[in-house]
Amino acid sequence: MVFTLPANVDQRPVVIDGAGTLGRQIASVYAAGGSEVRIFDLSEDQREAARDYVEEHLAQTQQILGLHPARRGRVEVSYDLQEAVAGCWMVIEAVPERIDIKIEVFGELDRLVEPDALAPLPPLVVGVLSVPMSLLLEVNTYYLGMLPVLTEVAQQAGIPPEAMAKASLVGMYTVGFPLTPLTPSFFLLVGLAGVNIGAHIRHMLPWACLVSIVMLISAIILGQIPFPT
Repeated sequence: MVFTLPANVDQRPVVIDGAGTLGRQIASVYAAGGSEVRIFDLSEDQREAARDYVEEHLAQTQQILGLHPARRGRVEVSYDLQEAVAGCWMVIEAVPERIDIKIEVFGELDRLVEPDALAPLPPLVVGVLSVPMSLLLEVNTYYLGMLPVLTEVAQQAGIPPEAMAKASLVGMYTVGFPLTPLTPSFFLLVGLAGVNIGAHIRHMLPWACLVSIVMLISAIILGQIPFPT
């Protein structure tokens, strides 16, 4: 699958399909980087909660990522998918982890978005978010529950299953393992080191993200993870 980034991506919005916990966190990252973000969800409560979350956490996200406070993107919410994806260059789905829902969503997106907006991006999204996901998901929940669903969905776009697995290994319970409070070994680690849990996570998170990005770039260069060209 060959994909070329549109020349005008800076002038086109990013769409998040799904305003749940993951969707609003992804929206925060893109808004912190200065992108126009549109969040789609059928639930009005979810849409408003997502907008409030982004507004509340935008400054914190910019601080964590080392972004200038003036670099602030606009966030809009929509109940109409066709309206939300109009003119966008990228859509990130963040709907519940059910294969029937995901197949339906990808079918709708394939019908509605601009021809240059679909890209083989799932492995890249998984790779970039693998460290933060280590803080939210227990290892068995992700690898035995979530990854098979993501892999099945990626196959619908022609992405090989091993690409999704390799992208997960970039940070999900590899680099991110010493960060997650969801494993007993984490508490043993901070206990033996005699450090505060919050201080440990705040100190380690930027370095873990940096290392995971370096690993992701290396995997792309070595041809292990596909990249839109």
